[in-house]
Amino acid sequence: MLAEQPVRGTSDPHTFVRPRRFVRGTSLAAVLALTLVAAPTPAGAATPGTSATSPADRILERAEQTLRTADNLNGPRVAPAPRSAEPMKQSDDCGTVRRNLATLAGQGRSLVACTAPGSVERARLHLSKRKAAGPSVNTASDLEPFPEWCEVSTEWRWLITRTQACVIVPYSLGVLETSTGEMVGQIDFVHIAYHYSFADGTTWGQQLRVEMIDGWGLIQGTTVEGYAACLPSQSEACGVAAEEFPPQPITKGGAAEGYAFYDSPNIPAGARRTERSVLASQWRNPLWAHTSMTYIDPTLVLRCDNDLPGNTPPGCVFPAYTWSVIRYSPSGPYPELALHILEAQFSGLPGAYPDTGLPNEMPLTRLTNDTLQVLNRNTACPPANEGGYPRPPGKSCDEYPFASTDQGAFTGSTGPARSYSWCEIAEPPGQGPDGYSVCMINDWQNSQGGNTLNTQLFLPFRILDKDPFYVYIG
Repeated sequence: MLAEQPVRGTSDPHTFVRPRRFVRGTSLAAVLALTLVAAPTPAGAATPGTSATSPADRILERAEQTLRTADNLNGPRVAPAPRSAEPMKQSDDCGTVRRNLATLAGQGRSLVACTAPGSVERARLHLSKRKAAGPSVNTASDLEPFPEWCEVSTEWRWLITRTQACVIVPYSLGVLETSTGEMVGQIDFVHIAYHYSFADGTTWGQQLRVEMIDGWGLIQGTTVEGYAACLPSQSEACGVAAEEFPPQPITKGGAAEGYAFYDSPNIPAGARRTERSVLASQWRNPLWAHTSMTYIDPTLVLRCDNDLPGNTPPGCVFPAYTWSVIRYSPSGPYPELALHILEAQFSGLPGAYPDTGLPNEMPLTRLTNDTLQVLNRNTACPPANEGGYPRPPGKSCDEYPFASTDQGAFTGSTGPARSYSWCEIAEPPGQGPDGYSVCMINDWQNSQGGNTLNTQLFLPFRILDKDPFYVYIG
């Protein structure tokens, strides 16, 4: 049984590949000399550098295309959960059942089942053999394919992206004689749990695959079925919308699987909700006269909200995923924007993606207050007619950190402006985490690059006010 009464009713292998590392001490001038020759010239853009047909350009463009394929920014990470995934406190764990054997025997039950954490080594061996045999095939047509990074995971903790989560947990089911406490049967199995949400919808799914590793004793005729539930003390409006995990026989080397969908409907404008749900496996056998239920501790919180600025639908994400990143490339459509951000990050300003060798890996955090954004923008780049920097023809003033972040020039700055020799702004090239950076860049790139921040990061990853994110240049 569940420890609390549940509420029911009303993609390419993703193994994380670290991005290229900027070697500490590398001259930024040398980086710029390479990247500038690789920058294509989109419509309306005025791009510095050599001809786009140069051999260096072709070599660097091929390298950049390879990097786009190899890197998996926004890929799965180990969730910062307070503990490994493990069974929740429930009345049929083996410790509790053993303490109650006399009571169970007095109720006329001669055999009972209980669950306990399983052998990690057995589970690892099982998964390695299955991996060698090829990826598993879902037997139910309504199931989503499990991500490859889920199938091969042996972290024993949740691996998550912004909208996906997976964990593999080993368990052992024991069959006990109530009169003696002797174990007369055992099933070793693993749970492979896959949860996924939608950034533009309030429905989320959970899939569970139960694989039997081995077994012995009084287990013949055992079946497994699913049980979907929301936990009321840890959820605000969660309801089970649909489930399909009927009883299925299970034998050594076999599997049972199913799914459930949940919903957090009618989220008011500006609201955020916390939701938690579980999909449990129920083990039945006519000999046991007792059903054993096993499920994974739902340490993952799902956040469903209607709090994105603009005319956007509500949606749900895993807020524990704090590595969301926007990527700009010096050989992409916004090379001057990318180079300014790279200069700023080399100089020590925050927002650099972790493990890239840049000095300040503190994330940026989103700021959605329109008034404060204007103050950030006007502090860094005052209008020219109000005493601000003169704008060269075809260029506009770009600031970093972005005006749409708490680290902007007004809301986050404790230091002066900095700039660089090619930026056409008479500010010294500062260093360190304090202050902000300004640069005159192509006006089209400045405008469209800002739109890209919204369309490729803030919206699809539901980056709300105060949510962290990074900026990767590569």
